[in-house]
Amino acid sequence: MLSRALKMAITFAFLILLFGTNDANAAHADQEMSTYLRLTEGSIPPVGTPFNCVADLDGKPYSAKLVQNCLQLIAHVPYILSARIQSNRLPEGGKHIEFVVRAKALVTQVLSFTVQPDDLPRLQAWVALNPNNLKTGGTYTPAAGSSTYQAIKQFYLARGILVGIVPTVRLEYRNGTAEVNFAITKGPNVPPQPAYFPYGPVCEDEVTYVDWSQVDQSVPIPLVEAQLRIRALGTCFTPEFAKQDEETLKNMAIFKNASLEYSGAKGARHMAVKIKGAPLPLAAINIRSFGAYTKCAENRAHDLPLVSTNLYSSAVARETTEYLKKVCSGPDRWVEVTEDDHLTQNGQLQVSFNVLVVPLQSVFIDGNQIK
Repeated sequence: MLSRALKMAITFAFLILLFGTNDANAAHADQEMSTYLRLTEGSIPPVGTPFNCVADLDGKPYSAKLVQNCLQLIAHVPYILSARIQSNRLPEGGKHIEFVVRAKALVTQVLSFTVQPDDLPRLQAWVALNPNNLKTGGTYTPAAGSSTYQAIKQFYLARGILVGIVPTVRLEYRNGTAEVNFAITKGPNVPPQPAYFPYGPVCEDEVTYVDWSQVDQSVPIPLVEAQLRIRALGTCFTPEFAKQDEETLKNMAIFKNASLEYSGAKGARHMAVKIKGAPLPLAAINIRSFGAYTKCAENRAHDLPLVSTNLYSSAVARETTEYLKKVCSGPDRWVEVTEDDHLTQNGQLQVSFNVLVVPLQSVFIDGNQIK
């Protein structure tokens, strides 16, 4: 017969095993999911149900039931040919869940741009440079639509213009066609950005990192950026541009001292901007509105954190940018706020906040708008 001590030891071991197993099951249930929708064939809309469930699951504790519910929701959509799940454990813990989808293919029958007539031929030629963009006669995919959106944005940024882009996507599964229009609203002027490949030449000596952390809060960074030749990621580094920028900073008398430092190997240049500013009085603060909903910012002109009776502060300027973005935001809007700085003849700073607001994209499936 077993001794009482041995019986207690066996019971204790069993309880440890039991509760240890429950803890392991709890840990398994609490694993976070990383979810992704992968389209392998055909066309699906860029937004809306039933695919919202994939994004809703991302970051939540793993649940086989919720994953299966989402999969069934997707699989029952009429234009979905097949839907399955691929999953694997992540090295840092958790599970990566891919919803792999095949759908009916739609031919892009119409690709149009609502834009100023003078821009249209050049924009069309620009978009055609990238085979990943939408093209008439090609299969519509959300990835191609997103790539085309970015191409339009880069077209105007390379010309020093920020734009609002509103896609209207019409997917007709009944007749196998897609129509896409991009309506473009011009916003404020901005410092031109490089034309990245394939829209511009391949850069063999690229700036891959720009460090502004050693610039104090009395320095208006937009004013400095506008003066530099090397200012954005992807800019091609040249000794000539670097020398010009160093001279430019030295000639800006509003700073106590300013310098640029470069490091890194060819093709992966790093630039560090180091500026110690001086108290900078403000001449005026303006709001300039572009696109729709123009009153949202103009009605708040007297509530801005940055006021002209104070000295300039980049922290307060950022707070003002975020404030304007917040008051103009809405569930049906895309908002971007930029800061534009100019020095007056008497050495004061004139600050303009540019507020660009446009509607979000519209998507229709077989004539019905989806959200």
